[in-house]
Parts: sequence; structure tokens; C-alpha cells
Amino acid sequence: MRQIALLSNVIVAVALIFATALPGQQRQRPDRPEDRNPLRGDPKAVLAGGTLFSQSCGGCHGPTGEGGRGPNLVDGRAIRRLNDRELMTSIKKGVPGTDMPPSALPDDKLWQITAFVRGLSSPAFDGPVAGDAGAGAALFFGKAGCSNCHMVRGRGGFLGPDLANVGQLRSEALLHESIVNPNRRLVEGFQGASIVTADGGKIEGVVKNSNNYSVQALDAKGELHLLDRAPLKSVTLRADSPMPADYAKRLSREEIQNVVAYLSRQSVRNGTGAFVSPETSASPVRFEDIRRSPNDSWLTYAGDYQAQRHSPLTQINTANVKSLAPAWTYHIDTARKLEATPLVAGGVMYVTNSNEIHALDARNGRRIWTYRDDQSPVQRVNRGAALLGDRVFFVTGDAYLVALHRKSGAVLWQKKYADTKDGYSATLAPLAIKDRVLVGVGGGDSGMRGFVAALSASTGEELWRFYTVPAKGEPGSETWAQFPLQWAGAGTWLSGTYDPELNLVYWTTGNPWPDFYGGDRKGDNLYSASVVALDLGTGKLKWHFQFTPHDTHDWDAQAFPVLVDTEYQGKMRKALLHPNRNGFLYLLDRTTGEFLRSTRLVDKLTWATGIDAKGRPIEVPDMDPTAGGKRVCPSVRGAANWMSPSYNPGTGLLYVPTLEQCDIYTGSAKQPEPMQGFAGTGGEHIPTEPGQFFLRAFDPKTGQRIWEYPMTGPTTTWAGTVSTAGGLVFFGDDDGQLVAVDARTGKYLWHYYMGQALSASPITYSVNGKQYVTIAAATDVFTFSLGEGR
Repeated sequence: MRQIALLSNVIVAVALIFATALPGQQRQRPDRPEDRNPLRGDPKAVLAGGTLFSQSCGGCHGPTGEGGRGPNLVDGRAIRRLNDRELMTSIKKGVPGTDMPPSALPDDKLWQITAFVRGLSSPAFDGPVAGDAGAGAALFFGKAGCSNCHMVRGRGGFLGPDLANVGQLRSEALLHESIVNPNRRLVEGFQGASIVTADGGKIEGVVKNSNNYSVQALDAKGELHLLDRAPLKSVTLRADSPMPADYAKRLSREEIQNVVAYLSRQSVRNGTGAFVSPETSASPVRFEDIRRSPNDSWLTYAGDYQAQRHSPLTQINTANVKSLAPAWTYHIDTARKLEATPLVAGGVMYVTNSNEIHALDARNGRRIWTYRDDQSPVQRVNRGAALLGDRVFFVTGDAYLVALHRKSGAVLWQKKYADTKDGYSATLAPLAIKDRVLVGVGGGDSGMRGFVAALSASTGEELWRFYTVPAKGEPGSETWAQFPLQWAGAGTWLSGTYDPELNLVYWTTGNPWPDFYGGDRKGDNLYSASVVALDLGTGKLKWHFQFTPHDTHDWDAQAFPVLVDTEYQGKMRKALLHPNRNGFLYLLDRTTGEFLRSTRLVDKLTWATGIDAKGRPIEVPDMDPTAGGKRVCPSVRGAANWMSPSYNPGTGLLYVPTLEQCDIYTGSAKQPEPMQGFAGTGGEHIPTEPGQFFLRAFDPKTGQRIWEYPMTGPTTTWAGTVSTAGGLVFFGDDDGQLVAVDARTGKYLWHYYMGQALSASPITYSVNGKQYVTIAAATDVFTFSLGEGR
């Protein structure tokens, strides 16, 4: 191992470790107007509340709220979880089971105390802070040396916590304390360390995590070191903060206050100042790397740009898969329904949850860093991340694209690309291609206008936007009659695929709105329930194909368009395979969009007798939803859905999770009201006709079903597949199990029961010559490998 340059004592000395500058700090949850303190922000009320606090509360909490017999109220962990009325009620009624008694003060006095207590932990960004922020910035990046270890908006070092959002996370008092008394609170994941490797090499930096078996360390250059503990000669950890304790002597009071003023203005969403790209790491994820993925790594949501989800790894194969055993499990406290497909690069796994992302040591599941956006008012599932260069990207529920340094978790930039006021949300894994990141939007079931947008991977600047519902007067707008197009739907909540040779992006679209009543939107409703082919450079539409014109059954086209080169009528074609929710498997020419063939995915299919030569469904009359209910197959879940299929070039087979089920569909002509959850109405299961999931293998050359694997379960799975060169298909079944079958025959080979519902797709990767298989369950990430000696 090469020797890492020693971190100079000067840099260590100026490491400004903010003990509570962790991005996971929870902010106050939104409250109703009637729950808001009528005196909040009133200086006189805060002053009066401070006097009352000193008289009534200071004996336990300390005169300044920093704790004594009672908890510290300045750090704000508990306070920020409460709205104003909840906080006032706690003061009024006391806390049962503790020494805090009820208060006899009248409500107006209690509101004054509430205003004061709230101010103790209110984010510094929310109020005026004395000092010269400009002078503080000069000190931060100059004389004080803070930026040697801390990064702000992409500028600075790696050894201290990222401070790009610290004004939103910390009160003024805590900012000041962190400078003058750094040892008061030590930060997890930023303990100074000196490591000597087996060959005598030295690593100086901070330990992100460690135990008896492994160490995860970050050096001053921003490089991660994922180490086994046993071979190391020594690991020396600092007991105190790397930051010197004499800043009160080094800097004047005015200078310290200026630094506090500068930090108080740091807010990723609301702050000022350009984001700066830090130096590129020694091992960036390049566009060419993603083109070659998957291999040892898994670099994009679908494994590769073609969405084939086929790994060349063979260590785990049909001969030894029965020896597959749990390697590690990572629990996510905030998770309820993980839908993420993890990514793996350089031995690091990235897995997302709603508004958060976790970086793990892919060998053992040890956390390296976590980033959580607590400013998003919207909680949505999240399906994954994207990698490019030294960045990892993910979207928040309220449609911000976030760019982080993938090794440290520092915020590089954050860009709002859609507004919740217009009905938008976001759940997808972004798609990173060349110099840009592509994103889409959800919300189509309540009214919005779908689009795909490309943003610069360096700055977040929007490069182009394609709307999946044409504007009035544009081609295709006539297919909506007089329906208001800004609420027409056609969401884009699943990532797309890409052909580098054609430079075309293929993106599927959602249903028109309202979902189950089409009386007011007469026509085909372009480009809903379609796949659109867009030029990567310009976003211009090259061609489109609509699977379900004038959809009234909520049959989004959101299933991955799988790109394969296959034989059709004796000639090789650049093809696109699409297992559609409407019950048909489509084969298109991906260069022109020409319809080539369709076959049935499922046996229970009643709404159409087939697809004609032009690709339009041959519909059975009177299959639209009715007020009294209409039995239609497939169900509203669809014959297929967003659960990932996979394609094995060796077997030449496409593997698709399919559902045999019918529903009773009801429709309503009620005037639709956008953003109110009205879908006009929906599909209901038929108790006497339980559905069943199957994993099915299809031959793309003929469209014929080759084999199927029936599943047991309650028809609630949303899990997909991954194919391997070891002759295996791994998939999540309907009973909460990860299953392996023979890719050629569908023969059962192995399973593991996780005891949780599955809503994600498995991946496989290799670190240090060892192959792993991973799938996210409801609250945990499960990873498997062969036992020792296998």
C-alpha cells in the first residue's frame, strides 16, 4: 500500500469540528396556524420569556438553558421535533415521569417562555445575527484556517463536518460554542486518527467508523480507506477534538462573531454564493465506466444504460448458490418501505430512503456517512441514486436534485427543478449520462404536467426540459380535447435508458389524469402511457410510441424499456423490449420507434384481443370503468409494473415479474380537482379471484414464454430481478424472500426469508474478489455471500 502523506499539524490544529453539525438533525415539523406561538419572534416577548425562564426554569435547565439537573435546551434535538403548541403544552403540563412539574403561569406568560426557549435552539439562519458575514468568510477561508478541514458549498477540506447547511441546523449559541469550546461536544465520524498499515504505510485523517474487525477512514485528500482491522499495525485515535481550544485567544471577540455571522448564513436551499466544484478524486466514476457497468461495481439504477441488469460475475453460480449465506444487514431507522436499488463504486454502497442517502462499506455494511435533507416538507419513497465523477446524486420528495461529494457526503449543490405547488413530487433514481443528470417527476395521479429535465452535473443548471403533455397548439395537444393541459398527468417517475450510439434517451410516461375517467379528455392523450425517445443533447423528441391510448385503467408505461440487439424476421435489429402494465410484451425498433411485435405477458387479459399491425390495441367494447364497477383484466397493479426485469445475453431470455389478477374498476364523472388525491376513482380486488405473481422468461426473438416460476403470497410484492453469468436469476418473491433460480430452466435453487415485504430489486457486485448479492427490504438492506471456503 502506498504511504499517505502525513496530515500537517497545522491543518489538524485548525480543524473546526462542529459537534452538532450533522446533516441528520431534525427540524421542527410543520404546524397549523392555530398551533403557532402568537408571540414568536417578538423581541419584547422573548426578553420577558427569558426573565420568566430564569425565575421558573433556570434552576434545573441552567440560566441560559444549557442544562443542569434538566436537559440542555440549546442543542435543540428534542425542541425542534415539537411545534409551538406542543412545546408550550410541555411547559404547562410538565413531563410525567420526570422532575419537570406543571406550571401555574397563565397562557400568555407560557407563550413568552415558549418564545424564549424556541429562540435558544432556533436555526441561526432564521434570525438576525450580529457581525460582518463578509469579514467572517475572509477569516474562514483565510486567517482562521477553517476551510483546511471544513467544506462550505463545495469549497474547503474533508476532515471536518460539511458546513454548507449549518445555519439551518444550528443556533447562534451552538455556532459560537463550537468555536470557543470544541471539546464540549465531539462529532461521531470525525475522530482524528493515525493508522499504520501492515506494510508500514501511514494514513492520517478521521475515522468515519470502526470496530474490532474493520476501519473506515477518510484522509485530507478526500480519499476513503476501507480496511480490515486485523492486519493493521496500529490505529491511534484522538480523545479530544482536532480543533485547538484556544480560538478565544487567537481571534478577537469581534472576529469570532464575524465567523459566527458567516456560518449563520449557510443554507443549502436559501443561502447565497456560488457552489464550487472541489478537486476531482483519484478514482472518479466516468461515463465510460458506467457504459461498462455492471462488473465488480453497480454504477447506475438499472445496472447499465440498456437496463439489462445482467452481471458478468460468476463466483456465485448454479453449482454453489445453495451455500449462499447472510454476510451483513444494515438497518435504516427512518425506513418503512425501502424501494431503492443500491449502487456500488470503489467498495462503497449508496442506498437511499426518503430525503436521505447512506454510504456504506460494501464489504460489511458499516456506515461511512449519512446525509438527510430535513427541509423537505414532502416525504416520498425514493428509488435510488446516480453516480458521476466524484458526485452522488439523489432527489428529495419535493423535487430538489442534490449533488454530494460521494466519499465525504459534503453538499456540492442542490437544485429545485419542480414545485410542489404545481402538484409535483419526486421519487426516481436520477440518470447520469456524460455531463448531465436526467430527472423526472411524480404526482400524475392527482394532476400535474409531466416532464423530463436534464441538469448540468457540475452546477445543476437546467440544460433542457421536455414536457410529456404538449402545450396548447403544439403537435399532440389536439389529443386532449379541451382538458386543461397543466393538470393532464403523464408523470415521469421512473428512470430511463440510453443508447450511446444513437445518443437517444428512452423514457416511459405515466397515465393521464384523472386516472379512471376519460370523458373530459377525449382523444389518445399524448404522450401519456408511452415511451418517448429524446435526443440527449437537446431534449428534442425523435419518436414516440403509445402503448395504451386514452388509458382509463391507470396503466402507466412505467416499466423499464430494455434495449437489446436481437434477430427479427431474419435480420438483426436494434430493439426495445417493454413489458407493459396493460398485459402485452412489446418489441419496437429503438432507432425509429417502429412497432415490430407484441405478445401476451399474462393469461388473464380481457380489455383487448390483441395489438394491430400499427401497434394500437384491438379493444373489447365497454371495458371502461363504470359507476357500478366493471371487471377487467389485468388489475390496476398491471400485468407488469416498475419492478425491474432483466435480460441475459447468454440465454437470450428476458425475465419479467408478472401478475395474473383482475379488478373491479369504477369511474366517476365528478369534476376533477387537482392535487386533492382524486383519481376518478379506482380498481378494487375481487375477493373470490385472488391474484398470483409469476417470474416468467420470454424469448425476445419470438415473444414466446419459455418458463415460469409461480410464487405464493398476498400479491403485494414490488420486487424485481437481476441476472448473472453464473447461470442465475435472483428476484424478490411475493412472500418476502430473495430467491435464486436457474436462468435457463427456472428451476428453484435457493431462497432466504427476510420477514419483510419487498419493494426493491436485487443487485450483485464484487469487492476484493468476493461476490455479494444485495436487496433492500422494508427497513433493512440484506447482503449475502458464499461461506468461507466455498
